[in-house]
Amino acid sequence: MKSLLTYTGTVLWAVFLLACQSTPTAPETAASDTAAAPAEDQVRMTAEQLSQAGIQLGQITPRPMAREVNCNGVIDVPPQGRAVISPPLAGFVQSLRVLPGDDVRAGQTLLTLRHPDYIRLQERYLEANSQLTFQEKEYERRRTLSENNALARKSFEQTESEYATLQARQASLAAQLQLLGIDPASVTPSTIRQTISIPAPIQGRVGAVHVSTGSYVDPQDPMLEIINKEHIHLELQVFEKDVLQLKKQQKLTFLVNGAPDHTFRGEIYLIGEVVDPMSKTVQVHAHPLTEEHALKPGMFVQATILTDADTVPTLPTDALVREQENYFVFTQEATGTFRKHPVQIGKRQGDYVTILNADQLPTDAPLVVQGAHYLEATRTAGEGE
Repeated sequence: MKSLLTYTGTVLWAVFLLACQSTPTAPETAASDTAAAPAEDQVRMTAEQLSQAGIQLGQITPRPMAREVNCNGVIDVPPQGRAVISPPLAGFVQSLRVLPGDDVRAGQTLLTLRHPDYIRLQERYLEANSQLTFQEKEYERRRTLSENNALARKSFEQTESEYATLQARQASLAAQLQLLGIDPASVTPSTIRQTISIPAPIQGRVGAVHVSTGSYVDPQDPMLEIINKEHIHLELQVFEKDVLQLKKQQKLTFLVNGAPDHTFRGEIYLIGEVVDPMSKTVQVHAHPLTEEHALKPGMFVQATILTDADTVPTLPTDALVREQENYFVFTQEATGTFRKHPVQIGKRQGDYVTILNADQLPTDAPLVVQGAHYLEATRTAGEGE
């Protein structure tokens, strides 16, 4: 029994000594591992990785960045560049000679109309013309008699009144024929026309056709629309709080729904003087500077007007790394060693972005202006190992 107790005590003493010898080594190993691994916001790269990354270094650069005014509007043409064609008198469409998209010149026939009223108007004109010819002779005969005191003055005045009435009627009917595009001098019993031609009032392109062959149209009905895009422009609505920043010839960029990935350029031409009481906006007239042919009246516009510039700290957009809604940049601490820093960004202009917290970044360490995404990928891969 005594020997058993002695043996047990010896074993326990040996285990205790072994534990005392092995315990201190664990922290040393952990400490050495920690010293070898970079921090979470740090990236270390070999010389070979650096040559592949194409990293370029730079600094935050003060640059003039224009203040921006955002507004909406539409593509439009001036009133003289848009023509809506309606018939001078009611009628039926006899023939249609254009389609939407056709280019037309001023005076070109767009369609023809027919109606019995056109025939009756020419008939009435011929009757009035014939009566006027007779009445003119009668007027001259009676005037001569009146001058020779061979006719009562009152009788001559009645003839004079009838003659003037016929003159007015004939002139009115002639004007109505001219509205129909019919030359009164060409109207004879053998040349009475059953149809009239509707010409294009301006040069341009047919934007819409609202009738077809056989359609009945009244004078208030629009039949076609012609658009002349020579003076196409932007009609922008700018909030009154922003209007005082605007000047003529300020540049702007804009997007249209038909090409959301393409940026067009323009400049301010006119600034309205009246604030709309409902929308609290002022109308601003701007001209596109390029690619006017791609723009169509009625297109919705999202525009950014570039006003006076402020000098602000900026970096190239390639220097930024985005994580969800946050942005970061890298600085070089030593050759092959980089550290990640959060940044707050402001407005973008071209390939540059404003850095709002530039004063919080190290001033003695160069910034990575190209290759930041490669560094972030390397850092992320290191975290996964």
